[in-house]
Amino acid sequence: MNTNEQFRAMAEEIFGEDCSRPTSRLLDANHRTVQRWLSGAFDIPDGIFAEMTRHHATYRCAFPKLQLSARAAATEVDREIYAVMIRKIGDPDNLTD
Repeated sequence: MNTNEQFRAMAEEIFGEDCSRPTSRLLDANHRTVQRWLSGAFDIPDGIFAEMTRHHATYRCAFPKLQLSARAAATEVDREIYAVMIRKIGDPDNLTD
Protein backbone atom coordinates (compact mmCIF):
# COMPACT_ATOMS: atom_id res chain seq x y z
CA MET A 1 0.00 0.00 0.00
CA ASN A 2 1.51 3.34 -1.00
CA THR A 3 1.33 6.59 0.98
CA ASN A 4 -1.75 7.88 -0.86
CA GLU A 5 -3.60 4.60 -0.27
CA GLN A 6 -2.67 4.67 3.42
CA PHE A 7 -3.79 8.31 3.67
CA ARG A 8 -7.12 7.47 2.04
CA ALA A 9 -7.63 4.44 4.30
CA MET A 10 -7.04 6.57 7.41
CA ALA A 11 -9.37 9.33 6.18
CA GLU A 12 -12.11 6.84 5.33
CA GLU A 13 -11.80 5.13 8.70
CA ILE A 14 -12.27 8.44 10.48
CA PHE A 15 -14.86 10.08 8.21
CA GLY A 16 -16.32 7.38 5.96
CA GLU A 17 -16.29 7.22 2.17
CA ASP A 18 -17.12 10.90 1.64
CA CYS A 19 -14.02 12.01 3.50
CA SER A 20 -12.45 14.77 1.42
CA ARG A 21 -14.21 17.80 2.93
CA PRO A 22 -13.91 16.77 6.61
CA THR A 23 -10.29 15.74 6.02
CA SER A 24 -9.53 19.14 4.52
CA ARG A 25 -11.07 20.81 7.60
CA LEU A 26 -9.17 18.53 9.98
CA LEU A 27 -5.84 19.25 8.27
CA ASP A 28 -6.67 22.90 7.52
CA ALA A 29 -5.85 22.22 3.88
CA ASN A 30 -7.45 23.23 0.59
CA HIS A 31 -10.34 20.90 -0.26
CA ARG A 32 -9.25 20.41 -3.88
CA THR A 33 -5.71 19.58 -2.79
CA VAL A 34 -7.02 16.96 -0.36
CA GLN A 35 -9.13 15.47 -3.16
CA ARG A 36 -5.96 15.18 -5.25
CA TRP A 37 -4.10 13.50 -2.38
CA LEU A 38 -6.98 11.07 -1.87
CA SER A 39 -7.13 10.23 -5.58
CA GLY A 40 -3.38 9.73 -5.82
CA ALA A 41 -2.97 12.59 -8.30
CA PHE A 42 -0.61 14.48 -5.95
CA ASP A 43 2.00 13.14 -3.57
CA ILE A 44 1.24 13.82 0.08
CA PRO A 45 3.82 15.97 1.87
CA ASP A 46 5.58 14.12 4.68
CA GLY A 47 4.34 16.57 7.31
CA ILE A 48 0.70 16.17 6.21
CA PHE A 49 1.00 12.38 6.21
CA ALA A 50 2.53 12.46 9.71
CA GLU A 51 -0.26 14.75 10.95
CA MET A 52 -2.92 12.46 9.50
CA THR A 53 -1.22 9.46 11.10
CA ARG A 54 -1.37 11.21 14.50
CA HIS A 55 -5.05 12.08 14.03
CA HIS A 56 -5.80 8.51 13.00
CA ALA A 57 -4.02 7.11 16.06
CA THR A 58 -5.90 9.52 18.32
CA TYR A 59 -9.19 8.59 16.70
CA ARG A 60 -8.57 4.90 17.30
CA CYS A 61 -7.60 5.56 20.93
CA ALA A 62 -10.51 7.95 21.54
CA PHE A 63 -13.06 5.51 20.20
CA PRO A 64 -11.88 2.00 21.18
CA LYS A 65 -15.19 0.44 20.15
CA LEU A 66 -14.43 1.49 16.59
CA GLN A 67 -11.21 -0.51 16.47
CA LEU A 68 -13.17 -3.71 15.90
CA SER A 69 -15.32 -2.44 13.07
CA ALA A 70 -14.73 1.22 12.26
CA ARG A 71 -17.08 1.48 9.31
CA ALA A 72 -19.87 -0.51 10.95
CA ALA A 73 -19.76 1.28 14.31
CA ALA A 74 -18.86 4.84 13.29
CA THR A 75 -21.70 7.32 13.14
CA GLU A 76 -21.82 10.88 11.95
CA VAL A 77 -22.03 11.90 15.61
CA ASP A 78 -18.80 10.02 16.44
CA ARG A 79 -17.03 11.69 13.56
CA GLU A 80 -18.31 15.13 14.49
CA ILE A 81 -17.33 14.63 18.14
CA TYR A 82 -13.85 13.64 16.99
CA ALA A 83 -13.54 16.70 14.75
CA VAL A 84 -14.61 18.98 17.63
CA MET A 85 -12.24 17.21 20.01
CA ILE A 86 -9.31 17.76 17.67
CA ARG A 87 -10.19 21.44 17.26
CA LYS A 88 -10.38 21.84 21.06
CA ILE A 89 -7.28 19.89 22.11
CA GLY A 90 -5.04 20.62 19.17
CA ASP A 91 -2.07 18.32 18.63
CA PRO A 92 -2.94 14.71 19.51
CA ASP A 93 0.61 14.23 20.81
CA ASN A 94 -0.43 16.32 23.82
CA LEU A 95 -2.88 13.64 24.98
CA THR A 96 -2.06 11.54 28.00
CA ASP A 97 -3.52 8.23 29.15
